[in-house]
Amino acid sequence: MSHLEQFAAGGAFSIKRAYMSFTPQHPRANWRNMVLSKGVLPRHQFITWLATQNRLATVNRLAKWGVQVVQSCVLCTTLEVETMENLCFGCRYSRFIWLTLLTWLGITRSIGSWVEEIVWLSKHVNNNRPRASVLGFIVAATIYHIWIERNARRFKAKARPSV
Repeated sequence: MSHLEQFAAGGAFSIKRAYMSFTPQHPRANWRNMVLSKGVLPRHQFITWLATQNRLATVNRLAKWGVQVVQSCVLCTTLEVETMENLCFGCRYSRFIWLTLLTWLGITRSIGSWVEEIVWLSKHVNNNRPRASVLGFIVAATIYHIWIERNARRFKAKARPSV
């Protein structure tokens, strides 16, 4: 078989096959649909994208950069170190909000780790049904507002209750 014959489909040369063989194929990101859901505000998309990439400037990341800040979570006011895992549905404050929203949507499930939640959300936001769009919108808005509340508490000493 010659080099060009591998790009033939039914005896005819296929530009698409040739292009695909020369272009690196990367697996689709499992968070893609969650971040790019219909109706999600751009600022919510950006913060959600940063969260899915573990790129938000949480306390544990700031400590790696040499920034000295109080390590404890300002949302649940415990001595738990503020990490992405803790911030997104790990601490009492964010877990309560997420459980309340899931209950409001009629979804009964136990909340897993941040990575498990991303995988679960990616599966449930990955269709064209209105319910999936609402779930995508709600998760992005939730992550955004948890991040805003965290910043208000950490930098402005202003707190709103989760109830």
